[in-house]
Amino acid sequence: MLAADRVLERVASGDGGSALVVGAPGMGQRDLFARIAQRAAVVRRPAISLWVTPGQPPLMFALALCDRIGADEPLALDVMSVMRRIRLALREPEGDLQRAVILLHGIQDLPHEDAAVVEALLCNPPSQDLLIVATASARRADGRRWLGLAPLRAKAASEGRCEVLDLAPLDTEQIAALVEQMVGVGAAAPRFLRELEAKTQGRLDDLQDWLAGINASDPRLRLEVFQGSRGLDTVPPPESAAQRTQQRLHGLSEHASMLAFAVALWGRPASLSVLQGLTDLPAEVCEHELLELLARGVVRPVEEASPAAFEPPTPLTGQATAAEMPAFVAERMHRRAVALLERSSPASAEGGDVISLADHYLGSGMPVTDAMVDCIEQSARTLIGHGRFADAREQLLSLQQAMAQVERAGSAAAKGAEGALLPPSLAALKAETLSRSGQLEAAQELLGKPATAAPGDIRSSIRRARDQVALGHDLEAWKIYEPLVSGRNPSHDASIIQARVESARVLQTLGWVDEAILQSHRAYRESARSQNWRLAALALLARYSIKVTSGRPYQGLRSARLAYRLARRSGDAAAIARATSAVGNALSDTASLPRGLRWVERAMRLAEASDDFPSLSWTGIRVAAGRMELGDLDVAERVALRIMHMDSALYRVRPLPRSHSILRTVRALRGQEFDERGGTVAFWHGSERLDMLHALYQEVIARYTERMLVGDAAGAYEAVSTVVGWFMEVSGRERFLLRDLIPRQVEAAVAMGALDAAAAALAGFEKVRRSAEDFPVARAEHQMARGRLAAARGEWPRALRAFGVALQVFEEQGFVIRRATAQQELAAAHLQGGDRALAAPLLDEVHRTVVRAGADRRPIQRLYRRAGRRAPRLRGEGALSEREQEVARLAARGMTDAQIAVNLGISRRTATTHMHNILSKRGLRSRLELMGADPAV
Repeated sequence: MLAADRVLERVASGDGGSALVVGAPGMGQRDLFARIAQRAAVVRRPAISLWVTPGQPPLMFALALCDRIGADEPLALDVMSVMRRIRLALREPEGDLQRAVILLHGIQDLPHEDAAVVEALLCNPPSQDLLIVATASARRADGRRWLGLAPLRAKAASEGRCEVLDLAPLDTEQIAALVEQMVGVGAAAPRFLRELEAKTQGRLDDLQDWLAGINASDPRLRLEVFQGSRGLDTVPPPESAAQRTQQRLHGLSEHASMLAFAVALWGRPASLSVLQGLTDLPAEVCEHELLELLARGVVRPVEEASPAAFEPPTPLTGQATAAEMPAFVAERMHRRAVALLERSSPASAEGGDVISLADHYLGSGMPVTDAMVDCIEQSARTLIGHGRFADAREQLLSLQQAMAQVERAGSAAAKGAEGALLPPSLAALKAETLSRSGQLEAAQELLGKPATAAPGDIRSSIRRARDQVALGHDLEAWKIYEPLVSGRNPSHDASIIQARVESARVLQTLGWVDEAILQSHRAYRESARSQNWRLAALALLARYSIKVTSGRPYQGLRSARLAYRLARRSGDAAAIARATSAVGNALSDTASLPRGLRWVERAMRLAEASDDFPSLSWTGIRVAAGRMELGDLDVAERVALRIMHMDSALYRVRPLPRSHSILRTVRALRGQEFDERGGTVAFWHGSERLDMLHALYQEVIARYTERMLVGDAAGAYEAVSTVVGWFMEVSGRERFLLRDLIPRQVEAAVAMGALDAAAAALAGFEKVRRSAEDFPVARAEHQMARGRLAAARGEWPRALRAFGVALQVFEEQGFVIRRATAQQELAAAHLQGGDRALAAPLLDEVHRTVVRAGADRRPIQRLYRRAGRRAPRLRGEGALSEREQEVARLAARGMTDAQIAVNLGISRRTATTHMHNILSKRGLRSRLELMGADPAV
């Protein structure tokens, strides 16, 4: 990137010279040339582009260059004559051609004579102001190696006139920044980014083409691909890769083409025996043609494979090659692939082998058999377990169409409604793929059909209950779960244990804590007896959730730690991620916030790796909330925005309000304006008010913070008091009441001068504390509430003692924002008591915290005015560095951090840090203020 920036700067400054850009096709040559042409247009330098056509006669490219620059026809058609005319034209040009930028695309496909002309121009440019840039690859369009690259590089290095740029693939962070720039922040799942990197191997042009193609596709297909529900194998490859593949395949013999198709269709390293089985070619022919394919780069050997095996040079090349295969050839090869896989004992196949066999079954056009149905069912279950809901649905739909054709051939009456042809087990699977893709009504309708709903089918019942939970109808879900979990389970059926675990969470949300604990205990006991450690861990996690939410974090921590050990024993990645998150959340309440947050962030990475979207959603919300408590508002906003995009794309209606509310809270803490019509009230208002527990909790905090920002203490008190009343009606809400809700109720009552209401809220706080454990955060918030009420009554010694105790606890627990709030309250109490000397260091500490966090400075500035002082200038404030000025200029154009990172060739985190420093030095709160306050930057 740095070398490319130097070439771009040379274009902008009007300098001349030459550059050779070396890299595999699709590595970013097109993007670089587009940027060069754009910058040349800005400075009004003529830009001349020439593309090399493979297979041209000698000197045709050189004559085309003569024509573009206005050179006279050469006296003789040889290299010396052509070169003389080109140099004369460039030394004595008409107009402004001497300052031109000449772009030569793909010189590796030039004949020897034209390559000599280009080599002379690159190593000895005719003019000091002329800039010549050429791209070259190690392989020609037909795949054969270009032997002239090494001599050209050596001559360019010895002459010292030509700069050589080696294009490198983008790394993971650069790919993520590019995707955010083209798609949107958080709109792409981690699995999509991993698959995109593996398929394209970081080639910039291929990345841009594929992202543009997916963006322009059907909206549902686009969402399924970006969220990882559908794999990139089902999306047409980018046009650039398809064109390169066509060039590689052009001119191959019939047998070589068949072998190339076979390698691409097999999808895994293919041995010589496999290729013989797919193509029905003799071994000698296969070996001879494979040598040709290796020389042309159509296939590559797999290192350390025994016996020798071959695969496409890149996954994208293999996909593009398979797309070029004629339909009748593909069908015949699919049938042979089925025979090969069936002979290798498919009953023991797992994971990718089963999925591959199912794809071969569906592509073969074979009649439907019991073996095919069993294989596709197993494949669909595997895909669902990996989160590939759209791919599983497509397999089931293809099977359904094949079964429909068989039925229609036998009976005209079989032209029934969709889904009637699938047996109940497959119908339940199809319903799950529908509901997990957001089509809840279609899933419920399918499960309700008499032909597909088997009596006593536990899986179908659990699926219906899950859909009710997703819609926020926990009471309806419990009505489905109740007959499943009310009886005994002597055989330790895993489905019933799973129903117990899920019903425990539903009962917890409804406030029936004792029944929830009973179901989680039964689930743990039954799963432990059957040695199903995954379900045992999930049962303990349900118990953990009940304990922590009920204000018993120490008991919850014990359950979470045991669940973590059992999850590790089971080896289930999703269970390990959930248990890790549970341990971190409990540690945040009992030990310290930074220590707990490290566990939660680790859990988020594990959830990303295991593609567990529900766990990733909830863990991401915990990370965002924890970062907000630590004062990292930028990180909190970024994580919450990403989770909001993911939940929205996956139609996860119930958890969606959580991330939206955190984003509103972050904006309110920054002092930014908000939309009165916004919010997530529509998600829960007027429905089962206690069902959407966590969404309601985050919404109240967001609305309270917004109301207090504009000085509407009465509105803030009303918002929080309503929910406090709801939560006090049932058990199992003590944690929320003690940590956040009742303390805010007291603060709002004191702010509006209603001391009796504040005293009543404090009495309710003490009542709730008696029914919960004495954990540090609740103890500190209790002291804060007592201190606020004492300060409002003028009882300064009592207020100072209470604020001091709260400050010490928040300091020990690592709660940065709450510690700053306690320091601010303590400083205000000192000022009201007339002791400015003790208030001064507290104000300075709060000021440093607020500036680092990028939060609203107005409250602390008001306290400084009361103290008769001005806020001090902090270290780091002042003039912007050169890089910060570049970032500020791009931000003033409306670019995001991801776009700035791509433009400057830096990481996204570095761009975010620069933006944070810029706003801190300027004393601003947003990019809009930066654009308005400092237009010179």
